[in-house]
Amino acid sequence: MEKRQIIETKEEGLLAYNRYGKVTSGLKWLPLSKDEKLEHEVFIIRFEADSSSNLHRHNGCEEFYVLDGELIDDDGEVFKKGDYIKFEKGSEHASYSKTGCTLLVILYGGKNELIHPNWFYQITLRFLRKSNHLACFRQSQSINIFQR
Repeated sequence: MEKRQIIETKEEGLLAYNRYGKVTSGLKWLPLSKDEKLEHEVFIIRFEADSSSNLHRHNGCEEFYVLDGELIDDDGEVFKKGDYIKFEKGSEHASYSKTGCTLLVILYGGKNELIHPNWFYQITLRFLRKSNHLACFRQSQSINIFQR
C-alpha cells in the first residue's frame, strides 16, 4: 500500500536518547511517529540496567506500555511487563530501571520539560535509589532543596 509505513524496531536500531538536546546515559530510543502541529509523538525507549530518566513535567499526557523488564517510578511504584501507564497533564516524575526495560511511549497534547537537569540532582537520585530512600525523598519534595 502507498500510505503504509513499516518501521523495523530491532534493538541495534536504537539511537542515543537526546530528547532534550543532551544525551541521557543508559537510555536509547527509536522515534516512530511525530506531529509537531498535533503535539503527538510515539517512540520506543530502552532503559539499560541501572539507568534512569530525568525528572520531568508533563505539559500534555504521557502513556506507555511496558514491553519487557521493570521500571520503578520515583514514588516507588513498579511497572512490569504488560502494564499500561497513563500520566495526566501536569504530572511530574522520574523513572529508574534496575534490570533494564523497554517501553512503547505515546505523548500528546503538550511537550515534556525537564525540572532538574543538573548533575547534583541526578547524583542525589542515584544515591537515594541505592539506599532505598527514593520514595521518601519524592514525598518530601514540597520543600525543594534544589531550587536556587
